[in-house]
Amino acid sequence: MEGRVEPLKEEAAIAKEYKTLSHQMKHSDIVVTVHDIDQYTNDNRQLDQRLNDLQGQQANKEADKQRLSQQIQQYKGKRHQLDNDVESLNYQLVKATEAFEKYTGQLNVLVERKKNQSETNARYEEEQENLIELLENISSEISEAQDTYKSLKSKQKELNAVIRELEEQLYVSDEAHDEKLEEN
Repeated sequence: MEGRVEPLKEEAAIAKEYKTLSHQMKHSDIVVTVHDIDQYTNDNRQLDQRLNDLQGQQANKEADKQRLSQQIQQYKGKRHQLDNDVESLNYQLVKATEAFEKYTGQLNVLVERKKNQSETNARYEEEQENLIELLENISSEISEAQDTYKSLKSKQKELNAVIRELEEQLYVSDEAHDEKLEEN
């Protein structure tokens, strides 16, 4: 009987050790699973935070893009108004130049008449003075129109430069944002 008990004791010891190891293995599996769940939860939380950050950045970029687009439209509106002003001044300048040439021709005719007709000298002198005064006024208006024209052209160039710069910023901002999104 003793010969039968010894193998049973060994089997019982093996079964006990198996049960202990099985219990330890289950415990280890539970610990690993809990750790994995904690790690996954932490990773998920970090990813959610990163996603929120990126969405915030994207919203900021969209707001910047909208603001820059509005500024560009405002500057384009100002440029359009300046273009209209320049065109109007060009028209006025042409008209003033035509009038100047017309009155210069009349003055030349009067000067010739004055040389040839001494009896009507007084009347021609008065007309001549009036024409000279009128020519001086027109010349002054032309000078003012030219100064205003130059000023408006300068402003137009400045606005064109600002618009190009804002469009470049918008382009660079969009590229940088797209690259950042692709990286993430």
